[in-house]
Amino acid sequence: MTLVANADGSVTLNGPGITIRGVEISPHLWQQPGTDKLFAVSTEGGSMRLTPNPTIVLDRLPTLETTLVRGSLLGLAVLSLLVTVLSWPIAALMRRRYRVARAWQPGERRAVIARLIASVLMVVATGAWLGQVLTFLGGAALSDGLLITTQVLAIVCAVTAALLAIVSLLSTVKHRRDRFRVATTLVWTLALVFLLVQFADLNLFRVSNLY
Repeated sequence: MTLVANADGSVTLNGPGITIRGVEISPHLWQQPGTDKLFAVSTEGGSMRLTPNPTIVLDRLPTLETTLVRGSLLGLAVLSLLVTVLSWPIAALMRRRYRVARAWQPGERRAVIARLIASVLMVVATGAWLGQVLTFLGGAALSDGLLITTQVLAIVCAVTAALLAIVSLLSTVKHRRDRFRVATTLVWTLALVFLLVQFADLNLFRVSNLY
């Protein structure tokens, strides 16, 4: 078998009764132009080996789908929710200490309370799902009743949080003229939506006694 490099960057494999033209799509993996047929080329002991239609092809993940990037974004999203949850009691304690009353603007109370409750619910849902994963990875097992109860709790909390996020966003955009508050609400909403999408991608929105 001979390998001929073509001027267009493709290669042609010539062997007994076979001629295959291919374009390299990854190291040692080639694709015939205009088709979905793949073949792998490797060398063993100075000879060339052709493997048509390899059964396992490992593709490099896009940057945004790598564990490092997804894990970092998940951590930042959870952190934004925790900051929202903790900011309320801290601000209340500071106002009480300095005896400063909060002046609510039209629609602000509804937006803030909806955002706070949504953050608490989403943190609870995240904790419930994370507990299931850590329990599974640790080799332990939850009873069917406890597992299903945890799943239902997480789903209800997540769906309710999503609805409250819509209320908070609409109320903020409708009544707020402060661009900074609108921007922070948008960032918080995107963080919550990102968590929901990631959990859906992990198939966690289901009720089953199987992990």
